[in-house]
Amino acid sequence: MKIDLKLKPSCLETVAKRAYEGLIKRYFHKNATDERRHKIEKEMVPLHHFLNHVDFAALRSLHPELSGMEALSVVLHIQENEIEDEVENARDAMVPWDDPETYWRSRHHAFLIKVNDKTIFPIWK
Repeated sequence: MKIDLKLKPSCLETVAKRAYEGLIKRYFHKNATDERRHKIEKEMVPLHHFLNHVDFAALRSLHPELSGMEALSVVLHIQENEIEDEVENARDAMVPWDDPETYWRSRHHAFLIKVNDKTIFPIWK
């Protein structure tokens, strides 16, 4: 899965938070079907983990281009098989969506940040 994020005038963290908030709004929209919600969950769960476990200050320090000072397209790559497993495991185990940590903590490798031709690995807390 790819999540496209446009930086300017905000940093990666702020833009990712806005994307997550947008997913929540779409998920709870009164006309959202179960099928649509399932698709949204596939983005929402790993994005939540990304937001809660990346050390954004350290990431911006090492990669100033992620600070949002210049217009920049960033793509967050997440391995799709990991997402499908998470969504299904959470449903089966009744894991609350606000705490997918037990599954994702061991799967940090599933995330990559792409900026132009450059690959950046997240810095985890």
